[in-house]
Amino acid sequence: MAKFIFFSVGIFWFMPCMCQEEVTWSDHIACIVYSHCSPCHNDKGIAPFKLQSYEDAFANRYGMEAAISSQYMPPWPPAKDFGHLAGSRALSDEEISLFKAWVEQGAPEGASSSLAAPVFSSNQEITEPDFSVRLPAFEIPDLRELDLYRCFVIPTAEPEDRFITGIEIIPGNRSVVHHVILFQDTTGTPELLDAEDPDLGYTCFGGIGSELASMVAGWVPGSSATFAPDGMGIYLPKGATLVAQIHYPEGSVGQFDSTLINLKFSESNNLRRIENLPVLNHSFGIDRELYIPANTRQTFYETFFPVPLKVTMTGIAPHAHLICESMKAFATTITGDTIPLIDIPHWDFEWQGFYQFQKPVVIPAFSTLHGEATYNNTTSNPHLP
Repeated sequence: MAKFIFFSVGIFWFMPCMCQEEVTWSDHIACIVYSHCSPCHNDKGIAPFKLQSYEDAFANRYGMEAAISSQYMPPWPPAKDFGHLAGSRALSDEEISLFKAWVEQGAPEGASSSLAAPVFSSNQEITEPDFSVRLPAFEIPDLRELDLYRCFVIPTAEPEDRFITGIEIIPGNRSVVHHVILFQDTTGTPELLDAEDPDLGYTCFGGIGSELASMVAGWVPGSSATFAPDGMGIYLPKGATLVAQIHYPEGSVGQFDSTLINLKFSESNNLRRIENLPVLNHSFGIDRELYIPANTRQTFYETFFPVPLKVTMTGIAPHAHLICESMKAFATTITGDTIPLIDIPHWDFEWQGFYQFQKPVVIPAFSTLHGEATYNNTTSNPHLP
């Protein structure tokens, strides 16, 4: 199962008037493209073509209009009316209508704009990390159609306790990296396991081999850098070892990966401590065995028992694979109130994320966490492997 870590009537009156006037690149469209498209569509980004000028957008205007009108792009899977998530990439209805009108009018450039095109000197969001490491190039071996979970040990040699406030994980080869989970550990066990394996890293399905390890962060397709709210951070003990567990799917044999990890530290150690916990997990709390036979579509429910303490949530990270169709998480209080967390009505494996809330969400004591996920194992699922 999945894991979690209306416009008013006036809009409809206004739109015909808006569309009667000329919509130009300089006055209306450039700011939309530069803020919502260019961060991925640039010569150093992950998108297949760049959108850094009027000429770029004009050449791709029809494909862009189709993707924007269907809300396939910019990618933002969470529903707008459930929960309060930060960093939304979604366009407003007005922005979508503006882009459509621009294309219909022949995509005019308009007068020269003072809005400068964005410049991307790096594919990194954390350009001045306090700790940065690129893993050595790893060649994925032939496992006879099996997936590989490989752990890579990263000594930190930090002379004092630290709090991590920014994390960025950049796979070296996105086509073969299914996901990355970064742990920290102080037991020395990962180092022993690494020494026992003659190749780079060691195999580590299910965990990293240490029961005392704690999760620091992760990467899934669609992820970007994450930052802790002010006054909070992820604790990294003095001398702790970082371990990157990377999942390489079957069919990756012979390819290379060299993943990059960037961290920002707080100058203060007087921060509230953030813990990353897989509280909604199919290992427990699920209503029945997670089994989806062929030609069936099933919804599963799970709960995390009432927690006797008040909890502050800073973010949430749903995770599932190709058969998943939709996913939702919420909390219920002892007074019967519902606290919405996240709703992804159309799950897309290629666009997952570690979502931050606009403001930390307070879950009152004795509340219950709920997860719902629907899986479609029929031929109507276009993502079925």
